[in-house]
Amino acid sequence: MDRYVFFLWNSSEPAASETAAHLVQIFRRCNPTWTSALTSEGASALLAPDGARSFESFPLPRRAGIVLGTLFPVDLARWSPGWTPVFCDRFAEAALLSAGRHLVETFWGRYVALLTAREGREHYVIRDCSGQIPCFALLHRGVHVLFAEIEDIACLPLPPFNIDRRALARFIFSAELPQRESGLREVRELLAGDCLAIKENSVRQFSLWNPVTICRAHPRENPVEAQTALRSVVQTCVSCWASRYHRILHKLSGGLDSAIVLGCLQRSPVRPAVTCINTHSVGIEADERAYARLAAAQADVELIELPLYPSGAALDGRLFDLPRSPRPSVISIFDMPALPRQNAVARRLAAEATWTGHGGDHLFLQSSLDLGAVDYVLDHGPISNFWPAVRDAARHSRMPYWQVLKDVARHGWFRTEWRIPTSNAPAPAFLCPELWRSIVDDVRPHRASAAAGLSVGKQRHIAIVAEVLNRHRPIPGLYAAQHHPLLSQPLIELCLQIPTYTLLRGGRDRSLARTAFADCVPPEIVSRSAKGTIASSLMRLVRDSAEFVKELIMEGELIRERIVERDALEPYVARGRPVDQWSLWPLLSCIAAEIWLRKWTTAGFRLNATPPPPHAAARC
Repeated sequence: MDRYVFFLWNSSEPAASETAAHLVQIFRRCNPTWTSALTSEGASALLAPDGARSFESFPLPRRAGIVLGTLFPVDLARWSPGWTPVFCDRFAEAALLSAGRHLVETFWGRYVALLTAREGREHYVIRDCSGQIPCFALLHRGVHVLFAEIEDIACLPLPPFNIDRRALARFIFSAELPQRESGLREVRELLAGDCLAIKENSVRQFSLWNPVTICRAHPRENPVEAQTALRSVVQTCVSCWASRYHRILHKLSGGLDSAIVLGCLQRSPVRPAVTCINTHSVGIEADERAYARLAAAQADVELIELPLYPSGAALDGRLFDLPRSPRPSVISIFDMPALPRQNAVARRLAAEATWTGHGGDHLFLQSSLDLGAVDYVLDHGPISNFWPAVRDAARHSRMPYWQVLKDVARHGWFRTEWRIPTSNAPAPAFLCPELWRSIVDDVRPHRASAAAGLSVGKQRHIAIVAEVLNRHRPIPGLYAAQHHPLLSQPLIELCLQIPTYTLLRGGRDRSLARTAFADCVPPEIVSRSAKGTIASSLMRLVRDSAEFVKELIMEGELIRERIVERDALEPYVARGRPVDQWSLWPLLSCIAAEIWLRKWTTAGFRLNATPPPPHAAARC
């Protein structure tokens, strides 16, 4: 687990300096095994002793800051096995003067960085765009405390936290919705690519790594050039990460993306020992073992097959043993019954990380929408040779040609705004209507990218990429922490620069990626159109946990706090109505949010209903 705590304050403020000294003293007394990574005026950085192999400490010259994690050069041509980052005074000065932008433009990887200047009166905290190391922040009496795990600061004398009903409502609406607000009013999250800038008594949180800017720079429309670049960048990113590990457990789902990662692993100049694992779901369409076997056989690696959930698995009171967190997590809740056997495999193999193919759907563009044709018209105008884009859009979206042409006319020729019509929609599943009305404007997608004049398909692309970058957080209790090599900055930026109609050229989802990796992925996987899902396994798990879920929800905090409606939930959790695909994910979010709330309202912790004082949270 990647665990750290930063204490930052204005060194010219005596009261803040006194509070900081007190907090640091208490923290060090409660955590004697933690080490000091940086001590300077206005800043103290402490690290847990059990950091992962990919969590190194890189101090900057003249105590100008520290970078925690793993770094590679943005200029991929500079990388070779054994490469290590070198920092000089000039780099540190440029990083500070640019508020961290020079760091983002020079290095990529998975990291959290702290930059400090002006004798402790100016600080910048940067979370890299992969989002694979968490970063949360709170403000207490002039001292900013930043951390990955909130349990690590449980020893500090902080006032009680307050529930954020609107943040929980947004989570139930969509557990993958990126939001800086956590479920606690005093705690904010730095999203992937964010910077928290602290200058004396002012605080600003903003996107340092901006996908809108990236989309508009260096567009790569030519299919041949885009395909060559995609193949090269994915291979180099996978090779970079492969050089950091000796033993990897790779989750081989049977889908395209995890097969691409495995194929590139086998072509890496540094080849760690790789064992694959397939956790199959129930249902014929969800069982992808046949495809996983093909990929493992072609790569000549061992494949271990396990059901996603063991026989008799159910949700129960053990979920309350999970550590508290600033926000709920569906993944943590529903991975817990599967962890013991997966951990046993990882321990036996002494795996240092569990790799996945997560992110491929989002980057390579798995989409059922016809926005590629709309984007082509927006980029090139209503010219005669846009017909191949219309044909491709009709094929991959499975829409009739007349519908595609209608969308092209509406959003391409007449430039009507494309968005999900939420303003007049009824409250989604389970949310209280009055609470829904208070958050409806918060959940509209694409506002920033639409304002920047990006095409509608690229707006959608940015939205789904933002979801995956901010989705994955460490799973408590996982022996070999998950790593997602496709969520690498050079690859993310490349895919954002490729137009949607180029990514989908040929009329298939992820079409460019299928072509680029046709020689290192079994042809049966390249050509398959269906995609497995864990929905059936989740539905069964919820059904087999009916009594626990009923007791949890019907007498729970979500209903008591008027976040969800009892009448809407009761048919599913008390009267046995089958859970369909439309109600499944909001119901899973309700279960995760309820467990999260219970953990904060028991065992001596409480949530106040009154708003926090104005100074309690960092301003944006």
